[in-house]
Amino acid sequence: MRMANGTARRLMAVAAEGVASGTPYMVGTKLLQGWLTATGVPLGLIGLLAYAELPYTLKMLWAPALDRWPIPWPDRRRGWLLLLQLLLVGVIGAMSLLRPGPEPAKLTAIGVMALVLAVVSATQDIVVDAYRTDLLPEAERGAGAAATNLGYRAAMLAIGAGGFIVAGRTGWPLAFLGSAVLMLLVVPFTLTAPQLPPIQHQVSSLRQAMVGPAREFLHRTGRGRAAMLLALVLLPNILPYHLDYTFYITDWHNRWYLNHQVSDLTRMYTAHAIQLWSYQIPLIYMQRKLRRFGK
Repeated sequence: MRMANGTARRLMAVAAEGVASGTPYMVGTKLLQGWLTATGVPLGLIGLLAYAELPYTLKMLWAPALDRWPIPWPDRRRGWLLLLQLLLVGVIGAMSLLRPGPEPAKLTAIGVMALVLAVVSATQDIVVDAYRTDLLPEAERGAGAAATNLGYRAAMLAIGAGGFIVAGRTGWPLAFLGSAVLMLLVVPFTLTAPQLPPIQHQVSSLRQAMVGPAREFLHRTGRGRAAMLLALVLLPNILPYHLDYTFYITDWHNRWYLNHQVSDLTRMYTAHAIQLWSYQIPLIYMQRKLRRFGK
């Protein structure tokens, strides 16, 4: 079935924002982790970088501020997206100037840059999710989630495999500069993405931005389920996975083998994800129609 022009444009926009979400995350975890391992930074110190990922877990604490103080141009979501994406280009580009080593001054600079990258990236994730929710009608949200995931996995492949290939051939700083260029390429997509209509009732206070969504969430899920979901989100389960590339490089001593493994795994995961969505989305709509018919 042929896709309407408006639908295709919206899905392309959310896929591009998926690339914007995946790029800084892969840079701050996998690419930086590989650079530190290759330069001989001790494993225990690399493990401490997991705490720089806490902004991804805690981002809900400052999410209401983005609703309270929107940037009106080009619209209330893309204004923040443009600002954050330009900041990410600058932060990732600045990381190419780092010189990893066991010295305290160098480690402090790396930790600060990793934390700044995570804060800006997590804030961008908030706006990407909000933009996708505001942009897509209900019938397109399943396909939109698949498009976002496809863009995210494309960034994983570009940074998690391509970044290591660039690092192996030309050095780690150029790998970070290449990642900054990939981030910069998303900016034109954000500028030309579909515009959101203005909302009728603008949030007038930070309290309103915090209390309203919290009440709606508790009413929709119930207090028990809400507490369970929050506990699952806040569990500190990122440390073992955070060191995977360190063990790959240490055990295999072959960066090219790592590149091929990551490429194959990412392609396989993406193919299965697309296949799963292609089966699930029609079933979801079929179930809705059957329920309506049954009534």
